[in-house]
Amino acid sequence: MLEMMQGNVLLDGVKISEVAEGEDGMYRVTAKVDSDSVYQTGSAVLSFTESSKKYPKCIPLSALYSGNSGYYVIEIKEDETVLGAQLIAEYVPVTLIENNGEYAAVEGEISEYSKIVVSASKTIKEGDRVRIIEE
Repeated sequence: MLEMMQGNVLLDGVKISEVAEGEDGMYRVTAKVDSDSVYQTGSAVLSFTESSKKYPKCIPLSALYSGNSGYYVIEIKEDETVLGAQLIAEYVPVTLIENNGEYAAVEGEISEYSKIVVSASKTIKEGDRVRIIEE
């Protein structure tokens, strides 16, 4: 929605074609306005909502790690040993598509059934035995 400073004209459906940050910290926005009621240039207040796609694999941002070879998640896999079943940490590479500060959309070899580490009390290396503590 665009609100012009002179005349309080409210407009919906404004199409932004360019955004550039100025040295003063202000932004210069070039927009196409499909309305005969606006014919001058000048200051305005622009309100917008940024929408995001829906992604099939979204994880908490705290579950996303980065290393020398890119992003990864730590998946917990069950391994059968002579001592019985043990939980082992495995690094699974993922590609970061988008994040919103709380969640990350990723692509990689994880599924909705994968058990991934969201937080840990110490550093987990690949192949480490781990214990799950449910909160």
